[in-house]
Amino acid sequence: MTWIEIKNEEEAKALMQKFGYFHDACIKEAHLWTEHRVNEDLSMSCSGALDTSIKFVVQRQFRNPSCIEMLFEQVTRINIVPSSENYDQIIYEALIGIEDGEFFGL
Repeated sequence: MTWIEIKNEEEAKALMQKFGYFHDACIKEAHLWTEHRVNEDLSMSCSGALDTSIKFVVQRQFRNPSCIEMLFEQVTRINIVPSSENYDQIIYEALIGIEDGEFFGL
């Protein structure tokens, strides 16, 4: 697997074009974690840093590529609202951009 780091607006646009703006895609998996932990003596260890990371596996109904894995680090907010029962969760279009030096996705 080849990781491609997205550092600016142009690279984000290139990813969007390569993955067809996520048209006819779905989130296959999502995993969120931090560096926080409870130690053996039950004390809590918190880094104090912005250490929330999220990894998504997204598939789409097109080839080349049909699946990507995205890793977001230093996440400040996430909002996922599943579709209601009996409705699909197909992504018809998405956006990844940069505002005030921070990445966002819609």
